[in-house]
Amino acid sequence: MALAGLGNNDLKLIVFGGKGGVGKTSCAIATAMALSENFKTLLISTDPAHSISDCLEQQIGFKVVKVGDSDNLSAIEVVADEAFSKFIAEHRNELKKLLETSTNLDNEDISEMLTLSIPGIDEVMSFKTIIDFIEEGEFDKYVVDTAPTGHALRL
Repeated sequence: MALAGLGNNDLKLIVFGGKGGVGKTSCAIATAMALSENFKTLLISTDPAHSISDCLEQQIGFKVVKVGDSDNLSAIEVVADEAFSKFIAEHRNELKKLLETSTNLDNEDISEMLTLSIPGIDEVMSFKTIIDFIEEGEFDKYVVDTAPTGHALRL
């Protein structure tokens, strides 16, 4: 089997990257399906196009869902804006306190800062989401379908 090396129990994360149109999504899905025969597997898309829903003929979205009737294969499409909003909501008080004590900004400026989008935050939030899933340890394998190279290199 060509995927025999991927069956190593110590190997948790498999990432498919490259230019657009080279087959990242197809390879990620095929690998996740093959691994799910023996491992509890999570397929994660960080591609803003989120084509895994189309390929799997199933709505995935920004919540872990079972793929088809498989007991071992689940998927999620990371929506960076939603992940960032969730992060800000969870850490608003800590971030506000940090900004209050380490800057000369007033409350209005601080509130405004916490609503701004930060350059590169999409990639950071995608990476954070992947790390969070691995740390939770619910799955044996994590297969990532990345955005085209320009975004993935930043990830």
